[in-house]
Amino acid sequence: MIWGRGYRQQAIRFSLLQQIESAQQTICLCTPYFLPTPSLKRKLAAAAKRGVDVQLLVAGKDHDHPTIFHAGRRHYTFLMNAGVKIYEYSSRFIHAKYAAVDDWVTIGSCNFDHWSLRWNLEANQEVQGVEFADETRRLFAQNIAASEKIDSTEWASRPHYQKLKETMAGTLTAYLTRLR
Repeated sequence: MIWGRGYRQQAIRFSLLQQIESAQQTICLCTPYFLPTPSLKRKLAAAAKRGVDVQLLVAGKDHDHPTIFHAGRRHYTFLMNAGVKIYEYSSRFIHAKYAAVDDWVTIGSCNFDHWSLRWNLEANQEVQGVEFADETRRLFAQNIAASEKIDSTEWASRPHYQKLKETMAGTLTAYLTRLR
């Protein structure tokens, strides 16, 4: 069991970043509220650039917080340019929060975002084991099958109003994050 309590205790964040940094084969990250910290974003990109299969599964258009949905999308271009594969869950809202990095898994309440890592009391269970990691990746693959992959070519030509929504939502969430 591992926990986090904002700036005072960031064990979940540090553990995830350490696992991503040492990943050799796969990283599967599922989070409904994708507002990555700069360090998480950089480490995911670096892993993809060194040949790790990095896949990100986030909540899609049926998001319960549209501002968070649009704010999170502003990070897609940077990540896709590094080789990260991004999927938006399209069946309904997905609220799962877990990551599988090679043979290590973390699952629990942490969204791996600024707000969870800065302010919230969070708890995750970490498991080191091939069987559990394989089962978690099978669940991830099932969720990917019910998702829409973000195509980098289509993404680059998205409408300007969509880019404006992402910029405005991103600016708002960045401002709110700094308030506290």
